[in-house]
Amino acid sequence: MMNTIKAPIRLLVLMPNLYAGGTEKVISTLLNHLSPVLWEVHLAYLTTDKPSFFTLSPAIQQHILPQRRVRYTAWQLIDLIRQLRPQLLLSVLDFTWYIALLSPFLPKETKLVTRISHLPSTPLAWGKALLHRLLYRRFQHIIVQSEWMKTFFLQQYALDTSNISVWYNPLDYSFIQQQSQLPITLPIPKDRPIFVTVGRLASVKGHDRILKALALLPCDFVYWIIGRFTPQEYDRLWQQIAHTPIANKVVFVGEQANPYAFLRHATLYLQGSHAEGYPNALLEAQACGKPCVAYAIGGGTNEAVLNGFNGLLVENNNIAAYTHGIQQALTMPFDATSIQTFVKNKHDINRCLLQFTKEAMNNL
Repeated sequence: MMNTIKAPIRLLVLMPNLYAGGTEKVISTLLNHLSPVLWEVHLAYLTTDKPSFFTLSPAIQQHILPQRRVRYTAWQLIDLIRQLRPQLLLSVLDFTWYIALLSPFLPKETKLVTRISHLPSTPLAWGKALLHRLLYRRFQHIIVQSEWMKTFFLQQYALDTSNISVWYNPLDYSFIQQQSQLPITLPIPKDRPIFVTVGRLASVKGHDRILKALALLPCDFVYWIIGRFTPQEYDRLWQQIAHTPIANKVVFVGEQANPYAFLRHATLYLQGSHAEGYPNALLEAQACGKPCVAYAIGGGTNEAVLNGFNGLLVENNNIAAYTHGIQQALTMPFDATSIQTFVKNKHDINRCLLQFTKEAMNNL
């Protein structure tokens, strides 16, 4: 039964920065929608010389920790937590391990919660696995993004099943629908399919293996790659296609505050990631009614893509299979409305808020 808590609940969230990223988007979406009647929200993050990519509600009280790295924030962090004495402290990314280590110095009444966005890509050595197990047990509750991740935690770290829950990434579905209708500056071809990928040009996102698959595709197309990149990352991918027939078919669009307007025109969404916790961009493509072709990498991807219904999963690292998957998807009668309904029912922010609030109160 849900505990009765006098509102508002004081929540402190620790996040390294507000740059564009999956975790940053999830947390920003959550915090912007929390009711100020129920929640007193505080967000602490590091000093930065880069502009924030995400806008926060004025109701969120922001605290800047005057350091460039999480590891140097101990005294400021402990002081802030002791001043605020939050009922609930949610840590993400690099702050997770740090809070676990500092937990003996924090107020006893503060419940510690962490959200895990990634899992180790290779099995941990026994010593590191033991350390992880001990540190994760410092948290009263652990939030993961998929049933696959939950199973991994229960098996790997022998946690109590009542202390871990699946909280699917929230989508502001109405906002996405509104933004997707806005115009874009790129020409929109009518005589060939448009493929879109959204994500930074880091190697883990697998843009290179999408490009290899597209190089084998016998039909004409245009491919928009949306996401931030460094000159080195751009050069790495451009050199791969510079002297190939697909060079004039690939457009490096760059980072966009409104990727949904581009997704609206996509024929297929392409995901090439080697690893994902739960792919936000794929969910956003589904919110725009777009089917996806993705490598079967496990985790949230395998839960988000239902073969034949909202896309196709292909054998991981099989370039020829990915090319065939694109060809097959182009011939399939995917229903955009059904795809949108599926993702809305599972990920709409209003549903996720109810779950977050219920679980938070049950832990207080």
